[in-house]
Amino acid sequence: MNSTSKILALLAVGLLVLNTKATPTMQQNQPEEKNIIIVSGDGQAKTDPDMAVVSVGISKQSATAKNAQESVNKTAAAIRDAVLKVVGDRKLIQTSGLSLYPQSNQTGKTIGYQASNMITITVNDIAKAGDVVDAATDAGATNLNGISFGLKDPKKARSAALKDAVADAKSKADSLAEALGVTITEIVQVTEGGSNSNPYPMQFKAAAMEMRAGAPIEAGQVELGASVTIKYRFSR
Repeated sequence: MNSTSKILALLAVGLLVLNTKATPTMQQNQPEEKNIIIVSGDGQAKTDPDMAVVSVGISKQSATAKNAQESVNKTAAAIRDAVLKVVGDRKLIQTSGLSLYPQSNQTGKTIGYQASNMITITVNDIAKAGDVVDAATDAGATNLNGISFGLKDPKKARSAALKDAVADAKSKADSLAEALGVTITEIVQVTEGGSNSNPYPMQFKAAAMEMRAGAPIEAGQVELGASVTIKYRFSR
């Protein structure tokens, strides 16, 4: 072998060594866990609400956009002042929607404007929810968009719902273990699936005169839901 052939051979060996070192070793797949039961549980907790959210609206029409908007603004201010006397804190009153758009006839010609305003009021005393509705309608609200009930601090109810979900999951796991003739030995993993609430909203769309007369408002109960997924290990 001449010197040139030797050099080429050495280079080939060197490249082979480098390529072998640079190639990562394929990892073995993790073995599948055995003796595992995975179940999901759902839980609920019902409790009396301690707050309400009332949404009212004003809608006015006029020949000009300015007049329509000014009319709505005037009524909105009157509603704010009337409701403030009931809830006692201006921070609980919020403008949650404004709109102004032209109205047209069949030929497409603009014949006027309609302005709207939506106000949301948080009521920290459930007993005053009806008073808020009456105050708003007396001050000129033309729509009651809805009333919903909730909790100022839902932590306690959410915790109860989670406990119920865990108990549901354990009951399912015990039933499966009994059916399979095995014994659950430990919890391997717990995953919370989140929580949700059903505030039982009362939805209304009515003219102001139909909303008056102090209609009774029943808050019912607030329901919170939770879910968990639990992985159990068992022995035979």
